[in-house]
Parts: sequence; C-alpha cells; structure tokens
Amino acid sequence: MKINFTDRELKILTNFSKINANILFKKDDEYFRTINTYQNIFAEFKTGRKFTKEFGITDLSEFLSYIDLFDEPQFEYKHTKGGIEIKDRNKHLFYPCADPKTLVFQRKLFIPKDYNPVAEFDFKSENFEMNKFLKTKHSPPDLVFFCENGEIKFQCLDKRNFYQTKFTINLKQKTNRNFKIFLKAENLKIFESDYKVKLFKEKISEWENKHIPLKYYIALEHGSEFAW
Repeated sequence: MKINFTDRELKILTNFSKINANILFKKDDEYFRTINTYQNIFAEFKTGRKFTKEFGITDLSEFLSYIDLFDEPQFEYKHTKGGIEIKDRNKHLFYPCADPKTLVFQRKLFIPKDYNPVAEFDFKSENFEMNKFLKTKHSPPDLVFFCENGEIKFQCLDKRNFYQTKFTINLKQKTNRNFKIFLKAENLKIFESDYKVKLFKEKISEWENKHIPLKYYIALEHGSEFAW
C-alpha cells in the first residue's frame, strides 16, 4: 500500500505527536485522530482519503524525524513485513509498525451529537503570543477565559496563587453570556491558527480550525462555571 503524506499532514502529525507519542491509522478512515493518555485532549484531522490497511506507530516523533532524512520521501506500507518503507533516489529506511493493541487511541466520538454549546468565541492566531509568556520563568500552569464588562478575555496564571504575575489578552469580542472556564496550559497543544471555540456545560471545549478540517476537544478544569 503506497502512502502519500502531504506537507500539511506532516505538520499536523508533528502537532499530534505532542499530544500522544503513538498513533493508529485506521482502515477505511479518512481521519487522523489522537488522544492523550489522560483522555482529556482529543484531536482529529480530515484528510479526505482513506487507508486500505490499518497500521500503528509507537513513537510518532521518532518516525517524523526519520522522514527529515529524505529530500523527496516516498512511503509504502509492507503488510508482509509489518512496517513502512521510506525511500528516495538513493536512501532507504524500514520502520516497523506497532500492534494496535499496544496503542492509545480514540474508539468513539468525543462529543455526543446532542450536546449544545453554551458559549462561543473566536480565538485568533495572534493570541498565541501567550506562548511567549508561558515559556518565561513564571511558566503559569493555568489559562482562564472569562467575561468582564461584556467582553471576553483570557489570562495565563496560577489559579492557586492570587499574588502573582498575570498575562491578560482582551479578545475584543462581546457576549451576553457569563462564564469563567479554566484549562491547563499544558493541554492547549494545538496547531497555531484561527479557531472557533465552543464551550459545553459538560465541561468540554471544542476548537475548530477556520481554515482546514482540524478539531480539538479539550476538557475544562475544576472551577469552570457558567451563569445565565
């Protein structure tokens, strides 16, 4: 089975490798999907094509690093050998695939269809400036999205420490909803872009990319609350 990973798909897989070290490519499934070991981050990317065989990779970061050894890599899954061959004009690498039973992967839809969002807002790529603050010596563990005077803002902070440095960004969006929701900063491992964010009373947030068929579902943390 020949495989063609596009540049975009490789970038998405690089991002997915930060969520879970391993991944399963399912037969007759046009999605890349991943979920972290705590099962509070789930991501899916629609490729628009299907694999004819199922195969898994134990260490996705390692697999992607091998691809960098090739100028124009070509991929082929060898069922009889149980692995993937990567090659170009004068180089060749065989990467053994994993037994699906040893992998952590999502087996069902993360958001039931009858869930309705209680609040929505846009999160622009420029707002990922927060990552610069998260890499400082303060390195706060929490993110909070909240309403203040009808506007949506978010902060990087430690919710257990009132006397601390806080980094705040005003999203400049109006809302008549009143909410205060927390995320772990380490859980916002998403591909930097523009997103539509939906919040659910079931303590889940959905991050839908506005430019490509990519979604993330991230659990809300203790202390998150909604009011009407």
